[in-house]
Amino acid sequence: MKYWKYYVFVSVVFGFLYIGSIQIHAEEVTQPEAVEQTETEAPVSTTDVSTSDTADTQSISDDQQDIQYTSHIQGDGWETQEHTNGELSGTQGESKRLEAIKINLPDHNDLIQYQVHVQDIGWMDYVSGGEIAGTTGQAKRIEALRIRLLGDLANTYNVIYRTHVQNYGWLKWVMNDTISGTTGQSLRIEAIEILLAKKDVEAASGNNVVYDSHVQNIGWQSRVQNGQIAGSVGKSYRLEAVHIFLSNQTIDGDIQYQTHIQNLGWQDWKTDGQLSGTTGQSLRLEAIRIRLTGSISQYYDIYYRVYVQDYGWLAWTCDGKIAGTTGLSKRLEAIEIILVQNISNKPSSSSTISYFDHQTAKNYVQTMVGFQFVNDGNSQVFCDLNGDLVMPSYQLGNTKYIMNSSGIIIQKKTSTSEISSVVKHWGVDISQFNGSDFDVTPYDFVLIRSNYGTTTDPLLETYVNACIQAGIPYGFYCYSYALSVDDAHTEAAYTLALANQYKPTLGIWYDMEDADNYKTNRGVWTKDATLSFCQTFCKDVKSMGWYTGIYSSSWFIQNWYNTGLEDYDKWVAQWDANDGQYHSDTHTLGSIHQYTSVDDKYPNGLDKNAMYVDFDYYTLV
Repeated sequence: MKYWKYYVFVSVVFGFLYIGSIQIHAEEVTQPEAVEQTETEAPVSTTDVSTSDTADTQSISDDQQDIQYTSHIQGDGWETQEHTNGELSGTQGESKRLEAIKINLPDHNDLIQYQVHVQDIGWMDYVSGGEIAGTTGQAKRIEALRIRLLGDLANTYNVIYRTHVQNYGWLKWVMNDTISGTTGQSLRIEAIEILLAKKDVEAASGNNVVYDSHVQNIGWQSRVQNGQIAGSVGKSYRLEAVHIFLSNQTIDGDIQYQTHIQNLGWQDWKTDGQLSGTTGQSLRLEAIRIRLTGSISQYYDIYYRVYVQDYGWLAWTCDGKIAGTTGLSKRLEAIEIILVQNISNKPSSSSTISYFDHQTAKNYVQTMVGFQFVNDGNSQVFCDLNGDLVMPSYQLGNTKYIMNSSGIIIQKKTSTSEISSVVKHWGVDISQFNGSDFDVTPYDFVLIRSNYGTTTDPLLETYVNACIQAGIPYGFYCYSYALSVDDAHTEAAYTLALANQYKPTLGIWYDMEDADNYKTNRGVWTKDATLSFCQTFCKDVKSMGWYTGIYSSSWFIQNWYNTGLEDYDKWVAQWDANDGQYHSDTHTLGSIHQYTSVDDKYPNGLDKNAMYVDFDYYTLV
């Protein structure tokens, strides 16, 4: 019960998501022959939200092709004039759905096709340039779209586009038949921007590396290139297979790659877009090697790094060296690959290690820590939120030593108070009221208020960076100001955007209380209303792959939220005497217990918490 924190927030303005920045560089991506593809209609990733006004592409000059497009808008009908080359079609800030679109390519309408995903209908058939895609007179929203070029035009141009989506705002620029928008979320597209960019096959910056990955629970993802992430980070999904190939190639040669697979070991080398790994067998990739052959190897190096279960991002390595682990049963979760011309362009990383097996791990600990590696029950594997590898930690008296992959040893004092047999970790939850200089280092974990309603906590980034610096795991909570189910959807989308940006590992929690009577004064502080808000928020968050639960007092959890939220965890506020001490446990109600708001160092109060589970409890597998 964090009531004292929120009195100043009686009036909250709900806004739409507007976060981040991303650009796309229009480069030719040549699809290899006989490469397996599976369309993945995953919900949009809000880490890709863009506030950029223009795509970073070559300009369309007067003697090049102009693309023209127009939209049918809710309540307005067809726009009165066509838009060209990146201009906005539709509306922003008016909450109006696009219902249909037309795209024209003068003199080449037979060489452009587009397809839309429509409310209650799903994907409609592709139509050619100038034809209507969508519906009119049926009040149905367009939810997603894709656009493609055909024939010689596809060899000369990229079609690049982005959409403005309800709750998310502008999504990233995508191109050439990639889905933009959402499916399965009932969200409207409100505006589009489309342009053409001419391919420059003679560009000096050619010779791109392109790759995609087959991911647990997702399947084949869209292709990425030159240092972009393939796979997932923070979701605990295994990589199962990859394709890798060179595009825009101006120098002869091949790219070869080899993967180490669960139960199978190292497989044969694959070349230029062949599948390496398995699909349909639920086997994880554990390590990978990539190399160049032929003339291109004399001018370029191939660099790559992998994100490994429990370890995070390992160091960049190159030219056939191993990245990952063997003999440790750790899955690869993501990979980045970059083609580097000359050693001066070598990518940097805070990590110094790209590969581990049992013996190298043992040797590293002995060398860096300076005492014997002993599996005495006091060692654990950690991964800090900076993505660096954290080796086994050691407990000596009241000091815990945690070492990251750069050889930096973090010392952390542990609690000297008597620990209940059911308590695994001691932590705090904080918000801007705890101040910018709040010291997180005495605690095992921290729960940070990420937002209240759709307003970001002003100290969110400060607290996240402090936890990363100290190697302390953290979670997020959203203090709810929802007055309707639609508001709960909006709060979920906003919180997910922050989570995708800052990567909390201890889940996303929904703080359902009424500290300032905001809900009471508006007639929605009722069991049925707030239960529906919690169900909506948690369902949205869980559907995006995040661990989630609700925060409330033990009375409300036992009386209002005792049914209908069985699929979600509970963070229980029960202060007992509220004298700063831990008295009774609530582990039968939820995994986290906020047991006091009293602390000698903080006269205004400090919420302290006990955790009844290990940190990996919050990882979805």
